[in-house]
Amino acid sequence: MNRLQQLNYYVKCKAAPIKPIPLNEEELDSAEWNFKQYDVVVLTEANDKTIIAVNNYCRKHNKKLIVADCHGVFGRVFNDFGDAFEVLDKNGEELQDCLIKKIHVGENALVELIPTVKHKLEDGDEVAFAGISGMTLVDGQEQPEHNKECKSGGINDTIWKVKVVSPYSFTIGDTRMFTEYQSGGLAKQLRPKLVLKYRSFEDCMDINKEPPLDENLAIIDFEKLAHNELNHVAYAALNKFREAHKDELPEAWSIKDAVTLYNIAMSLKPSWKDYKFDQL
Repeated sequence: MNRLQQLNYYVKCKAAPIKPIPLNEEELDSAEWNFKQYDVVVLTEANDKTIIAVNNYCRKHNKKLIVADCHGVFGRVFNDFGDAFEVLDKNGEELQDCLIKKIHVGENALVELIPTVKHKLEDGDEVAFAGISGMTLVDGQEQPEHNKECKSGGINDTIWKVKVVSPYSFTIGDTRMFTEYQSGGLAKQLRPKLVLKYRSFEDCMDINKEPPLDENLAIIDFEKLAHNELNHVAYAALNKFREAHKDELPEAWSIKDAVTLYNIAMSLKPSWKDYKFDQL
């Protein structure tokens, strides 16, 4: 715990008592456990019943949950940060200012950049314009709906979503309310918020659902794409094994435990597209 704390002294870390975690909200709120004091709960080596109980508590009280396990050569990490988790910086890269060569006037206006440095924009990114000569509002025209609050009287200080055309150009939408572009200006990349919605552990571990996991979570090995469901069922079987053996894990090199785990897995086998687990 001391080494974990050294990673960031602004984050207070505390280890839970060395005893089974309670499965009801009253005990989790008790003075001994006091889960309300935490913003993030990290579980390791917990069984599914405990994870589900803590996960439900965290979702109810707007707290984040991380589950990390390692079993031999296999491991898993599960995150649940709630239904509306705001990501303020999706990639950690520095924001970019792009020198403009020309902005066309049209229904799907093309923005051409000076071809010295490639932009790093992606579809859906936002830019704000500054320092542009020309492109003032045509008499009788108003700012686009998404820029209604802008008082610049032109394209400067307005915000636009981009769609990438090439490393030196992108489109921004309808600019027909503006006069012709004259010269100069910058397209300043903005850092928009990204809102993510997470699923609960209980929902993700329901092996009778198809697909069993979110697309972004399912890929564990790009050379063995067909093994995603197999690993999912294996962890569900491991939990059933622990439930039947007083929370004990299978012994290493034990043929008996291996056969038991295999039989549990086969009994849990769902019918996703007639998947043939026994042929792997």
